[in-house]
Amino acid sequence: MRTTNVITSDSEDVLSRHLEKTRISNPNPPENDDKTLSVNPFLHLFDIDTPFEWRTKPTELENLVNNLNTTPNRRTWNYLSPENDCLKDAKAFCERFGWSEIIFMNFRRLLCGYQGLPLILLMNPKNDDLTFEEMVNRTPTLFWIKQVLEKLNLTLDNVMVLDMFPFLTNDFLDSLDRKERKARVKESFSLAIELIQKIRPSIVLSCQCFARYTYQYERWGWFTDPLIDVLSSSMSEAKQQRVPKVSIGDHTFHVIKAFHPAKISYEDGQEKQVIDNLLRDIFSKVFSGYGKSKALYKKSLKDKLDATATKLHKIGLKYLDLMSRYERIEPSGPASWAHEVKSDSFSELKRSMLEILISVKKLQEEQL
Repeated sequence: MRTTNVITSDSEDVLSRHLEKTRISNPNPPENDDKTLSVNPFLHLFDIDTPFEWRTKPTELENLVNNLNTTPNRRTWNYLSPENDCLKDAKAFCERFGWSEIIFMNFRRLLCGYQGLPLILLMNPKNDDLTFEEMVNRTPTLFWIKQVLEKLNLTLDNVMVLDMFPFLTNDFLDSLDRKERKARVKESFSLAIELIQKIRPSIVLSCQCFARYTYQYERWGWFTDPLIDVLSSSMSEAKQQRVPKVSIGDHTFHVIKAFHPAKISYEDGQEKQVIDNLLRDIFSKVFSGYGKSKALYKKSLKDKLDATATKLHKIGLKYLDLMSRYERIEPSGPASWAHEVKSDSFSELKRSMLEILISVKKLQEEQL
């Protein structure tokens, strides 16, 4: 029996056990006459003994972002549709265990997005047995990501979000013996890896640094795989804005090291704000260019729609004129249609064309 109200990714026991390991130190900034240092909100995230010259060098993330081509094009804004064949195995996985269709539908909707944008890698979101909107609003991690993306002119439906271990919950794993548990964890992880290979993202934003600890627990059948550490993130790597290259089969991509947004909820005061700012800064660097690209691409599509609508309107008017002239000669409609359509089909076609023209005219007058 699969119970979905407790999910391994955001579980308090996982976070609390490793909170100290991942806690950012917060020393008071040293006194320094250099005003650049004193106003830097992220100064305490770095070793204060590190030479300032090193800190002024671009990070791996900044180098990656500076070389990104976010120019609006069809390749960037190629949408991974819900009907894509890559989702068949995920659906079969759900059906095999008799889980409700809404669980798969939520997984699918999170995963579907524009394939030219970075893919966000998480652990399983909570509340995946609710409607999509309820799931997002009641899951702090997804709600945080939703709000951050919206400020960058993007939405959850624009960006692909993939579970590191799709569909697995504490209760489901606890219902299995150790051998079966390990098999299901391996199968779930393999499903995620297979999806990455099929979707072939050029960039993965890793936001689930607790996986490297979680998979060792007995609940997870002591499952291990070298790719877990490669795809997982950590606070130290997030502070350094590390972006290693990873290869899975014949596909090579960048993995931006971030951390799970749930960590923000487990801090207080200034530390909470520092961590929140750090993750927002990473998201901003990664997605802001695509938000601007989306606005430009949308405008270019609207311009093309307007131009096409104008042509369609002219063609429609010409078509109606020809139809009217034909009716004056043969009111009953073309004889060749008699055996295929009803007697009033010619009038129906005319009405349909009029409706199309009215809709096109309205579209031209409205803002898309």
